[in-house]
Amino acid sequence: MARTGRPREFDRDKALNAAMTLFWAQGYEPTSLTQLKSCMGNISPASFYAAFGSKEALFREVVQHYLATYGQVMSPLWDENLIPRDAIERALRGSARMQASRTHP
Repeated sequence: MARTGRPREFDRDKALNAAMTLFWAQGYEPTSLTQLKSCMGNISPASFYAAFGSKEALFREVVQHYLATYGQVMSPLWDENLIPRDAIERALRGSARMQASRTHP
Protein backbone atom coordinates (compact mmCIF):
# COMPACT_ATOMS: atom_id res chain seq x y z
CA MET A 1 0.00 0.00 0.00
CA ALA A 2 1.35 3.42 -0.96
CA ARG A 3 2.17 5.73 1.90
CA THR A 4 0.24 8.97 1.93
CA GLY A 5 1.01 12.23 3.65
CA ARG A 6 3.40 15.09 3.25
CA PRO A 7 7.01 14.54 2.26
CA ARG A 8 9.62 14.79 5.01
CA GLU A 9 10.55 18.41 5.71
CA PHE A 10 13.96 17.81 7.24
CA ASP A 11 17.31 16.40 6.18
CA ARG A 12 17.62 12.97 7.79
CA ASP A 13 21.45 12.99 7.82
CA LYS A 14 21.57 16.42 9.47
CA ALA A 15 18.98 15.27 11.99
CA LEU A 16 21.02 12.14 12.79
CA ASN A 17 24.18 14.21 13.24
CA ALA A 18 22.37 16.62 15.54
CA ALA A 19 20.90 13.77 17.59
CA MET A 20 24.29 12.04 17.75
CA THR A 21 25.90 15.21 19.10
CA LEU A 22 23.16 15.66 21.71
CA PHE A 23 23.30 12.02 22.84
CA TRP A 24 27.09 12.29 22.92
CA ALA A 25 26.96 15.38 25.14
CA GLN A 26 24.21 14.27 27.52
CA GLY A 27 23.81 10.51 27.26
CA TYR A 28 20.68 8.56 26.41
CA GLU A 29 18.58 8.84 29.57
CA PRO A 30 18.93 12.61 30.22
CA THR A 31 18.15 13.50 26.60
CA SER A 32 14.48 14.37 26.21
CA LEU A 33 12.30 14.07 23.13
CA THR A 34 11.77 17.83 23.29
CA GLN A 35 15.53 18.42 23.12
CA LEU A 36 15.89 15.92 20.28
CA LYS A 37 13.08 17.43 18.21
CA SER A 38 14.51 20.91 18.82
CA CYS A 39 18.10 20.09 17.85
CA MET A 40 16.91 18.15 14.81
CA GLY A 41 15.31 21.27 13.32
CA ASN A 42 12.20 21.71 15.45
CA ILE A 43 10.53 18.75 13.80
CA SER A 44 6.99 17.97 14.85
CA PRO A 45 6.16 14.98 17.05
CA ALA A 46 4.35 13.38 14.09
CA SER A 47 7.42 13.80 11.86
CA PHE A 48 9.70 12.44 14.58
CA TYR A 49 7.64 9.30 15.13
CA ALA A 50 7.04 8.79 11.40
CA ALA A 51 10.76 9.02 10.67
CA PHE A 52 12.26 7.24 13.68
CA GLY A 53 9.50 5.43 15.57
CA SER A 54 10.82 6.13 19.07
CA LYS A 55 13.69 7.61 21.02
CA GLU A 56 15.21 4.13 21.36
CA ALA A 57 14.94 3.45 17.62
CA LEU A 58 16.54 6.83 16.91
CA PHE A 59 19.36 6.02 19.33
CA ARG A 60 19.99 2.68 17.60
CA GLU A 61 20.13 4.45 14.24
CA VAL A 62 22.47 7.08 15.70
CA VAL A 63 24.80 4.33 16.95
CA GLN A 64 24.87 2.79 13.45
CA HIS A 65 25.54 6.27 12.02
CA TYR A 66 28.39 6.73 14.51
CA LEU A 67 29.93 3.38 13.56
CA ALA A 68 29.73 4.30 9.87
CA THR A 69 31.40 7.68 10.46
CA TYR A 70 33.50 8.34 13.57
CA GLY A 71 33.73 4.64 14.39
CA GLN A 72 35.67 4.01 11.18
CA VAL A 73 38.76 5.32 12.94
CA MET A 74 39.08 1.80 14.37
CA SER A 75 38.98 0.06 10.98
CA PRO A 76 42.76 -0.55 10.91
CA LEU A 77 42.23 -3.00 13.78
CA TRP A 78 40.38 -5.34 11.40
CA ASP A 79 42.78 -4.93 8.47
CA GLU A 80 44.43 -8.33 8.14
CA ASN A 81 47.11 -6.84 5.86
CA LEU A 82 48.57 -4.87 8.78
CA ILE A 83 50.72 -6.31 11.50
CA PRO A 84 49.08 -5.81 14.91
CA ARG A 85 51.49 -3.09 16.00
CA ASP A 86 50.82 -1.01 12.86
CA ALA A 87 47.07 -1.55 13.12
CA ILE A 88 47.02 -0.36 16.73
CA GLU A 89 49.25 2.61 15.95
CA ARG A 90 47.07 3.70 13.02
CA ALA A 91 43.90 3.36 15.08
CA LEU A 92 45.33 5.32 18.01
CA ARG A 93 46.79 8.06 15.83
CA GLY A 94 43.55 8.36 13.89
CA SER A 95 41.58 8.51 17.12
CA ALA A 96 43.87 11.22 18.52
CA ARG A 97 43.46 13.30 15.32
CA MET A 98 39.71 12.86 15.45
CA GLN A 99 39.46 13.75 19.15
CA ALA A 100 41.61 16.88 18.66
CA SER A 101 39.62 18.13 15.68
CA ARG A 102 37.66 21.33 16.30
CA THR A 103 34.71 19.79 14.47
CA HIS A 104 34.57 16.78 16.79
CA PRO A 105 31.81 16.95 19.40
